[in-house]
Amino acid sequence: MINNSLKNFFKNIIYLLIPMGIIYLVLLLVTFGFISSTFSNAKEMLTSLGELINNSVASSEQSVKEFFTYSINQIDWNGNFFDTVKSIINSHWLQNTVKGFLETLNATTEGFSDECNAIVSRFTGRLKADFVFAAVCLILGVIAANYAVRFVLRRKTAKRSFKKAVLATCLLPVAHTVFVILAFVVISYLKYYSLILVFIIAAVSGLVSLTVSWLVHGDKKLKLNEVANAKNVLQHTASSAIILLINVVLAVILLQVNKILAVLIVLPTLIYSLNIIVLNTDSYVISLAAQKPQTEEEIKEAA
Repeated sequence: MINNSLKNFFKNIIYLLIPMGIIYLVLLLVTFGFISSTFSNAKEMLTSLGELINNSVASSEQSVKEFFTYSINQIDWNGNFFDTVKSIINSHWLQNTVKGFLETLNATTEGFSDECNAIVSRFTGRLKADFVFAAVCLILGVIAANYAVRFVLRRKTAKRSFKKAVLATCLLPVAHTVFVILAFVVISYLKYYSLILVFIIAAVSGLVSLTVSWLVHGDKKLKLNEVANAKNVLQHTASSAIILLINVVLAVILLQVNKILAVLIVLPTLIYSLNIIVLNTDSYVISLAAQKPQTEEEIKEAA
């Protein structure tokens, strides 16, 4: 079973391009849309702030003139030229000037502060909404990549009829629910034995996968103990661990180069790998069933 699993992994590696293409395309579109929307919202915010300040300055002209006169007088214009320039570009003076200017408008223009805060809050609210929308689109892109590569891989490695697809769709949720319950039970008893815990969960997962694959693909030709036995569970666990280890090694290597590059390559690779792991039991059971003599029903169907 290990050979079959690894063969599936490397034989179908070309289909890694499917999740890569979908994820990169969605990421490109989402990034472009987010940047475009952010610039548009920022432009609107600055325009609104500009209009607000212009109107406020017009209504508080005398106070603004007095403030700038006071602020400019803080600079020693009779001293060394370079010292004067240094004082002007000094961040402390600039910060105090901007802060004082806004405080002057706030003190002399009714509602200035509230309108200013409303404009900024509107911008930040839209920014948050755009970010959430972008995140949702990325998640949907990852989900789409997952199902797309699974669809193609299944057709290549473990094709099934509509009847078997419906059967698997009915069985998998039940099997996964049982697996989650068993996992929680195991965790409650073995919470301090992490390695044992990981092995047991992996073994139970393999047993569930093999049993479901037998029910869907091999129940007419194969006995349950031919598929869901200790040897196959261990081999399925080992092959899955090898495939995941490949992903870990790839991630470690790429992280040394660039973190963003690591995410962009490891994420689609992990999606591909997990789908191979899911389909490996189906592929194995189909290969076992193919080695068995045809049943009378299959002979009649073939005729």
